[in-house]
Amino acid sequence: MDRRWRKILLGAGTAMLVFYLILSWYRYHYSMTVVEGFEVNAPELDKRLLIVTQGSRFKNAIVDALVDQMRRKPVHIKVIDVSELPGVDEVKWTALVMLHTWETWRPPLEAKHFIRRLNAPEKVVVVSTSASGEAKMEGVDAITAVSKMGEVTVAVDAVMVRLEPLLH
Repeated sequence: MDRRWRKILLGAGTAMLVFYLILSWYRYHYSMTVVEGFEVNAPELDKRLLIVTQGSRFKNAIVDALVDQMRRKPVHIKVIDVSELPGVDEVKWTALVMLHTWETWRPPLEAKHFIRRLNAPEKVVVVSTSASGEAKMEGVDAITAVSKMGEVTVAVDAVMVRLEPLLH
C-alpha cells in the first residue's frame, strides 16, 4: 500500500474516531435518566392520571409541579418512566401526560409506538423537548419546549390548561 492510501485511511479513521467520541460525549451529557416511579392518592379514585416521563432536571421539575397542583384533588396520580410505556393500558387512565425528549433526531421508540397504538389520543397531553424547542412527532398536538428551567412554569401552565377538561 502506498503512502497516499495510508494517509487517506489514517485520516478517515481519525475522523470516524473523533465523530464517535463527540457522539458518545453528547449522549452521556444530554441523555435522559430513568425515572423511579411513584403514586399519589388512592388508586380507587374515579379520576386517574398517568404521568410518563424521562429523567432530567427540566422534566422532573414539571412532574413535581404537576403533582403538587393535582395532589389535593380527587385524582389518583401515577408517575412512570417512558421505558414502561409498552405495558400501559390507556383504558385504565382518565388522562395521560407524556414528557419526552428528542435524542439523536427522534423521540424515544416507546413513546412513538405508544402514540401510534392509542385509541383515544385526545386524552394524552404530550410535552416534547428538543434543542430547537420545536420538534414533535408528526400528527401529534404536542406542547414543545427547550429544557430551560426558567420555562418550567410556562410548560406546567400549558399542561394544566389541557388537563383540566380531561379530569373534570
